[in-house]
Amino acid sequence: MDYERYQKQIVLPKIGELGQKKICDSSVLIIGVGGIGCPTLVYLVSMGVGTIGIVDYDIVDISNLHRQFIYTNEDIGKYKVNCAKDFCLKRNNKTNINIYNLKLTNKITLELFINYDYILDCTDNIFSRHIINDACVLLNKKYFFSSAIGTSSQIGVFNSSITCACYRCLNNNKNINETCESSGVLGVTPGIVGNLLAMEVIKFILNYGEKLTNRLLTYDIYQGFYNVSVLKNKNCLICSKNAIINKNNYSKLDIYTPKCSIKYKYSTNDSNDSIYLNEFDTIDILFEKYCNNDNKLIFTCENKIKSKILVNKLRQFGRNNVWFLI
Repeated sequence: MDYERYQKQIVLPKIGELGQKKICDSSVLIIGVGGIGCPTLVYLVSMGVGTIGIVDYDIVDISNLHRQFIYTNEDIGKYKVNCAKDFCLKRNNKTNINIYNLKLTNKITLELFINYDYILDCTDNIFSRHIINDACVLLNKKYFFSSAIGTSSQIGVFNSSITCACYRCLNNNKNINETCESSGVLGVTPGIVGNLLAMEVIKFILNYGEKLTNRLLTYDIYQGFYNVSVLKNKNCLICSKNAIINKNNYSKLDIYTPKCSIKYKYSTNDSNDSIYLNEFDTIDILFEKYCNNDNKLIFTCENKIKSKILVNKLRQFGRNNVWFLI
């Protein structure tokens, strides 16, 4: 432990040498080194986290530079993980940096996550968040969630205990997929949540301070900071007693992509004829397509999960003549 480097932290009564040792002995996996991942990474490296894994498969683009401050014009066209590692080692060469230049999928997540104490989601799409959340639940790891869009940002910690909600409890299996690419973002917005995310990780490492459990800390440029409560969903697909996603089927599921195939049997009200079709649309698109359709519909898909999500959503809307095959 480099006492001279960390002396300003060590003199803090709630940290001291023991607290700094906990930080130096910890391991963190950061998924996504974009607008949120950059400040999170910089502060965790600077504060002395001993091992940091970085997952990203993107390259640096000029449009990243207004908010992703660890990159420069010279980095354009280079892989982000390589640039991020070089930046971190110049800041603190005592930190062990592992880079994973790959797209995260449910086929590799469990094997990767098991090597790290804390899992940080700095991505910007719903499908990655479901992959990360479900893996954290199955491995009993805390899921540090963050998001930034437009002039708003959110941070929360899911799965911190058996009574706490997971991300699916909050999201309720919605497939709304707003991203900075599609909706825009003010440069400073992800910086705010990235700093808060780094602070939240340190709070858990030191077991100190009020934790963000069962609530989201939300910041908006117009409303300031406020909390949003998150309740555990007793019918959650991953963290409830009736969960249907488990360690045996997680890596085989095709529900973590917008191109999951759903088959449905369509029966007209005045005929016994049936038509079998394939659909590759998201659940939200399928819901919009069939929510006002009075015909009887029987849905199924290869892993029997996405079709169940769609039918449950349609029934909540009042469609009682839809079913899913078990």
